[in-house]
Amino acid sequence: MASDAMNETSGRRWEEGPRVRVKARIIPRGDPVRAAVEALRARLADAEHRFLALLGQIGQGISRDALVECLELLAELREIAGRLHEMAGRRDISYFADLRLTALRNHCLWLVRRTSGEFLLLLQIHFEATLRRLIGPNAYQVYLRLEDVEDVAREVESMSDHDLLARLRDGTLLRENVEQMLPPDLPGASVPAGYAAAEEHGPS
Repeated sequence: MASDAMNETSGRRWEEGPRVRVKARIIPRGDPVRAAVEALRARLADAEHRFLALLGQIGQGISRDALVECLELLAELREIAGRLHEMAGRRDISYFADLRLTALRNHCLWLVRRTSGEFLLLLQIHFEATLRRLIGPNAYQVYLRLEDVEDVAREVESMSDHDLLARLRDGTLLRENVEQMLPPDLPGASVPAGYAAAEEHGPS
């Protein structure tokens, strides 16, 4: 062939060079990024363990210690979230390290939502029990009705024009129990028959 002839005339002999093996990109165990990720993973695992233990403690009754523990957990998660945010902005992390950081961020978010939700739930239960004890059962029922009316008002204000008219047509604009929302201590007319009929039969 022409190439062989060229090799012979030039006096050069082509030989296959040594094969080069390309190693996969692996973060060594001593890598500072890997060490930081592992440290955050351990802190999140410990925070989750503390949260689950807290749920068992709450099952025996609400205490100030349980509320403080929630706040301490949130403080710990705040530090972890800040560290995750710093590391996510680095340019020297590998693809797999970035995946692990994303998983840790999701874990942190889950714990923040669960812990803050539990804290607010504990406060709500405590204050409702205190209010019921202070004002008596009848006054507490009035308070619950007031909260219900406020919820409906916020719901109506946030509706789009389309949803507002749709709820009006199907008779659920002020919820299905609109008759129960009327104050029993105010004399006067009952719920209009047309509105009641819309609730019973739905939109035409």
